[in-house]
Amino acid sequence: MNFTSEIVEDVLILTIFIPRPNASSSESLKNKLLEEVEKNHKKIIIDLHNVEFTDSSFLGALLAGHKSTHAQKGEIILVGLKPQVKNVFNVTHMDKIFMVKGTVEQALTIFNRDKK
Repeated sequence: MNFTSEIVEDVLILTIFIPRPNASSSESLKNKLLEEVEKNHKKIIIDLHNVEFTDSSFLGALLAGHKSTHAQKGEIILVGLKPQVKNVFNVTHMDKIFMVKGTVEQALTIFNRDKK
């Protein structure tokens, strides 16, 4: 899967660089999320500003990451959803499961606020 990861303070930021994730790339994302949670990353931002389309396998990968993160008392914040992707999240009610923010900076502010 085409993505990068970086750590800012204690927050893992995953940036997805594939416009139309498919089953194979979604499986890679799921594996990466589970691996990072096993490494004790409990604050994760997934930057989706490059993603133009989502399918059920991609949503499933995000849900698997959410479940694993929540089991460790962590959280995933999604950022940069394009209108088409945001619509899928609204229709599937994924916007009720994930916190969604516009930018990485907004998500970092949420995590930093929670530290205090």
